[in-house]
Amino acid sequence: GNGDTLVTSPPSRPYVGVISTSAGYTVVEISSEEQSVRISERLTSEAVACRLAAYPPADPLFYVPSPGEQELASPYPVSSKVRHLPFLPSRTDHAAAIDGGGSGASSFPRLKVLPLTLMQEPAPGLSDLERARRVIVKALIDMTENY
Repeated sequence: GNGDTLVTSPPSRPYVGVISTSAGYTVVEISSEEQSVRISERLTSEAVACRLAAYPPADPLFYVPSPGEQELASPYPVSSKVRHLPFLPSRTDHAAAIDGGGSGASSFPRLKVLPLTLMQEPAPGLSDLERARRVIVKALIDMTENY
């Protein structure tokens, strides 16, 4: 019956962007299947880590550093600081996921650091949520056009 098709095609993973702000992390989740965007603000790194573990994002995971981390955005070389963002699975988690046979952290997506300059300046009538949404949507569009 129809139930079988649901099993064979798992829902596509959401594209996720994490934006570091002074108030915590903003997470933008874009579901191409549902044509929806979900935004969560002021999350702690633990909350972001839990969310990424519960709903593994599609590749790549976008990250917009805060102004203080701006030096991270230069792609050469990827600074060790980016590799150890507090919400990313640590090396030990990787090992645990592989040992446990889980698909967990072993399939964790690449990290794509976006320059802070992609974020629009705050403007009247332009909410932080809207700015967050636009930068991740734009990064996603640019990426898919370049494929």
